[in-house]
Amino acid sequence: MPEAISYEYSRPLDWYHECSLDSVWELAKTLASEIEEIETRRIRSEEEMLKFAFTIRQIILDVYVAYLYDPALSLGFSRTESTYTGDRETPSDVSYNAVIASVDGLTELDFLESVKGINNHHHRSRNVNSRLRATSAFFERIKTGTGLRLHHLSRHDEDALLILKDNDKRAIAFVDTDDTVRMKENLCSINNLIHSSVIDICLSDEQMQEMKETIKSRAGKNVGRAINFSRTSLSRTFNKESFEKGGRFYRGWWQGIPSKYRRYININGQPTVEIDYKSLSVSLAYAEVGLEKPDGEGYLFEGVHRKSVKRLFNRAFNMSSDRAPDPRDYYPLPEGETYRTVMEKLLEKHQPISGLFFSEVGLYLQYKDSIIAETIMLKLLEEDVVCLPIHDSFLVTRGSLDKLKQVMKSSYTSVTGQRAPHKEIEETAQEEALSEWLVDGRLQGYMERHQW
Repeated sequence: MPEAISYEYSRPLDWYHECSLDSVWELAKTLASEIEEIETRRIRSEEEMLKFAFTIRQIILDVYVAYLYDPALSLGFSRTESTYTGDRETPSDVSYNAVIASVDGLTELDFLESVKGINNHHHRSRNVNSRLRATSAFFERIKTGTGLRLHHLSRHDEDALLILKDNDKRAIAFVDTDDTVRMKENLCSINNLIHSSVIDICLSDEQMQEMKETIKSRAGKNVGRAINFSRTSLSRTFNKESFEKGGRFYRGWWQGIPSKYRRYININGQPTVEIDYKSLSVSLAYAEVGLEKPDGEGYLFEGVHRKSVKRLFNRAFNMSSDRAPDPRDYYPLPEGETYRTVMEKLLEKHQPISGLFFSEVGLYLQYKDSIIAETIMLKLLEEDVVCLPIHDSFLVTRGSLDKLKQVMKSSYTSVTGQRAPHKEIEETAQEEALSEWLVDGRLQGYMERHQW
C-alpha cells in the first residue's frame, strides 16, 4: 500500500486528455450519479450533470495515467475558485464547483485520497496546491470497467501548440499571423502522426524504478518529479515576445527522461536509434557568418570538461555582457585556469564568431535549430516516419535510420547553406533484453501499460 500522500512527489493534474472509449464516459456518468446520491445539495440540471460527468471523466483519465506510472504519485489541483479562469492549465470547460464536488465525492466513495493545500499568508509564492491520487480500488474499477489503456489517450489542448513568452518568461496572448497559422498546421500534422503510434520505453521493472528515483532526485524549479507517459503532443515555445527567438519543440515525455535511458524508447514496439547534431550551437554560429565550423568537436578545449565548455558557449551566446558566472555551475577548471582565461582562449580559438559572443544571439540560434527540427519532421512525415525530437537530436526506429541521416543532412543545408555536422549515438540490443526480461517476469510495468 502506498505511503501517505506527499506534497513533493507530485505533478499537476492534466485536464487535457481525450479518449474515444464510450466505456470511460459511461463510468463517469455512473460516478456522477453515485456522488449526487450522497450529496446534500440540490439536484443538478441535465446540462450541469453533463459538465459534472465531464470533469469526473478528466479526473479518471489522469489518475489512471498517474497510477500506472506510480501508485504513490499525487496530482496537484487548486481549491481556489479564482484559479479556474480557462487558461492553459485549466480549460474553460472545467469549473471550480465541478472540480471540488468531483474530488470530494470520489474521496468520500473511497476512490480517491486527497489532502488540502497549504496557504502561506506571508509568501504567496510558497503556497502549495491540494493533492489527490487514485486508490487501488479506483484503478481496478477503471481498468476492468472501461478497458482503458494508454494508447487510447490523446490530447485536445490545441491552444498550447505555440506558446509565446514575455521578457519575464510569462506566457502572453498573441494575434495569429500567416506564419503562426502555418506553424500550428505543421505541428498538428506532426502530432497526429505521433498520436497514431505507441511510444513507450522498454525497461525492466528494476530499471524503471531506478529511473523514477533518478528523476525524483534531480527535480527542481524547472524539472518535474515524474514522467507523464500520456504527453505525446509537442508544442513550441518562443521567447521575448518574438516568434524568431526560441521556438524549440517541448512537452514530449521522452524529453524528460535521463539520457542514458533514451536508448530503450521504442516506437510501435520497434527499437529506436538516435542521431545528434554535433556542437550544434557552435555550428549555427559559424553558419550565421557564412562559414562552416572547423572540423572536430566544438566543445573540446585544452583539458576543460566538455560540459563546462558547452555552458560557457551558451553563456556567451545568451548574455549581453561578460560577467563571471557562479563557479558552482561548472566543473573544476585545470590548474592555473580561471573563467576569464578560458573565455579569452575560446574567443581566440573561435575568432570568426567572436562578434556573436555576448550579443544575446542564443535565442535566435535556437530559432534556427527549431526550423531545422521542423523541416526534418515534416520531411519524414511525408514518408509516414515517426520522429521524436530532443532539441538537437532525433529518434526514429532503426529501419528509418538511413532516411533520418539523409533528411538531417539536407535539412541543415537547406536552412544554413552549410554541411551538416552529426554523430550517431550507440545502439542497444533491445530485442535480446526484451526476450530475457519477458521470460524472467521482469517486465510487469511494461506489460501493464500494453495489457499483454
